[in-house]
Amino acid sequence: MRILWVALVLGLLTFSCKTGGLDKPPNPYPGYCTEEPGHVWGQVHYSDVAVSPDGETTAFVYSGNPYGNPPGKDTIGIFFYFERGDSFRAFLTGLIFTGFPLPSGLDFSPDGDWIVFSWGKQIWKIKVNGDSLTQLTFSGENFYPRWSPDGRKISFHKIIPVDSSGIWIMNADGSEKTKVIRGYEADWSLDGKYLIFSGLGGSLYRANTSGGNIEKILDIGHIGAIDHLSTPSYSPDGTKILFVAQRPGEGPMVWVMDADGSNPVPLAWGKYANWSNEGEKILYTRPEEGDIWVMDSNGCNKTPFIGDFNFLEGGGG
Repeated sequence: MRILWVALVLGLLTFSCKTGGLDKPPNPYPGYCTEEPGHVWGQVHYSDVAVSPDGETTAFVYSGNPYGNPPGKDTIGIFFYFERGDSFRAFLTGLIFTGFPLPSGLDFSPDGDWIVFSWGKQIWKIKVNGDSLTQLTFSGENFYPRWSPDGRKISFHKIIPVDSSGIWIMNADGSEKTKVIRGYEADWSLDGKYLIFSGLGGSLYRANTSGGNIEKILDIGHIGAIDHLSTPSYSPDGTKILFVAQRPGEGPMVWVMDADGSNPVPLAWGKYANWSNEGEKILYTRPEEGDIWVMDSNGCNKTPFIGDFNFLEGGGG
């Protein structure tokens, strides 16, 4: 009888372990805090975000309704948030063309003295003290500039003219523009020898800065995404890659994976994302909230950071 009772108890324990307690599925991404993709779209008031190399300043693009109230078209543009002191400053506003597009592709130079960005389909740079606004490209349609780690080069994505479309590299002063490879939205490796980018077909690739030694690191079909895997960026230590991808019937999601393309994990519903200066946090926009949020690099502790037009009144996030 005792043997039968022990067998029954062991059987119940085994059943409970197999089902995880009421058929709860195991976490497919141990160590990560993921969330379900969103489906309801709201206003995207913030369309880009970047953190200075010293971590003291967050630059972001405000792109709310230019004709509504608040705030009117004069406040559209680039703003700074200073975490020390919890204060905001309008940096470069009134940036609106007839038919748009708005500023995008913010990136601080490695020394923290400059910001490069796309505006009016051209690439510009400006010192963080507000001086020396400089146009770097003058033809075609150009987006998503990124500084090289040594600050001497800038990569960017040219869309038009079609026969010139692809990833280009120029000197930081805008000289010696050279097409490198067909693709979209590149970022530099820490040693400055390679570019990661979304290639034709939408998958993520790596190539050297001359366009050679092309290697696919993540197939778009592996995660069931549509369109191209966008805005890839290396973590500050070079071990991870952040990118945005969208699956059929879902909103865009912020993903992270190992630098070799393994272990892709969807972390949060968001359209734009960037690393903190030390790589411990990820800043991203949430379309349904229209705000900038921050989370740990594993997707945990998702917290509102900037939103509700609070910077227009000088308040904190």
